[in-house]
Amino acid sequence: MPQLHWVIVCNDFEVDPKGSNIIGMFDSIRSLSYPATHPKLVVVTKWEGEIGESFNQSIDIILPNNEVYVTSGDILIEIGIRYNITRQIFESLQLPMAGTYKVDIKADGISVRQTTFDAEIVLQ
Repeated sequence: MPQLHWVIVCNDFEVDPKGSNIIGMFDSIRSLSYPATHPKLVVVTKWEGEIGESFNQSIDIILPNNEVYVTSGDILIEIGIRYNITRQIFESLQLPMAGTYKVDIKADGISVRQTTFDAEIVLQ
C-alpha cells in the first residue's frame, strides 16, 4: 500500500511545466459569523509507493462535533513515477459553525491521516 507523505490544505494548487504552486496555505478560516462559505478549499496529498500500485482515496471534512459533513467520494489513484500528487477541490464549502474541523484522508476506506483547520469568529 502506498504511503501518504504529506497533506496540505490551501486555497488552490496548480501544476505547470516549471513546477507546482501552492496558493494560500492555511490552518484557519476567519469570518464575522457562522454559517460562512469558503469559496474554494483544496486538499493536496503526496503518496509514495511502487510504480503501478493503485488504491481509492477519499477525503472527509468532519465538523467540530465529529460528524462527517462532506466527502469527496472515492478517486482511483495510481502511482506513476514512485509518487503521485493529488488535488481534491471542495467548491463553495459551507461552514455551519465555528470550531476545529478535521480533514480525514483515507486509502481504500481506511483513515491514514487527519489534519485540521480552525473556523474562527473575527471580532470587529
